[in-house]
Amino acid sequence: MTFPVEGWRSSAAVVMRQRGDAVTSEVHGAEKADAERAWQQALATVSLDVDGQGFVDIGRRDPIIGRLQAEYGKLRPVLFHSPYEAACAFVIGHRISILQTRRIRQRMAEQAGATIEVDGTAFPAFPTPGELLRLRVFRAWRRRRSSACTTSRALPSRGHWIEHGSGRCPRRRP
Repeated sequence: MTFPVEGWRSSAAVVMRQRGDAVTSEVHGAEKADAERAWQQALATVSLDVDGQGFVDIGRRDPIIGRLQAEYGKLRPVLFHSPYEAACAFVIGHRISILQTRRIRQRMAEQAGATIEVDGTAFPAFPTPGELLRLRVFRAWRRRRSSACTTSRALPSRGHWIEHGSGRCPRRRP
């Protein structure tokens, strides 16, 4: 997994491996304190930052959690790398599909984020806040805005109306 390390001085690629009950890692692209912070973020991302012994008991007490645990083999949830990335994903993905959001985030990583090489393969990280602020033009947003405008134009015929407020939608119906 590749992500900006909290503190925003660097990005890291973390390779995690499980052998038996032990989880090991290799941290690439980050040095010293950032490497340790990256390891902690990676553990939190896969919900291994806290003792999970009570996880099964929660499923016994809560039928909804129990059903999800049974369906997914008691795997713990996978989370965002940081609250920053979660917030960005929310803003980017508002009113579009998860797949579209992932593609946009991936393109942003490729265009503006750090690229970290692991064993000869390059992995782009989502842009840090500073890198994101320097990103002036991003083509996917134009397509997303156009798609949102198309949706808003189609809704009146179905008895609904959404006002964008930006005034930037081309050929908006009155």
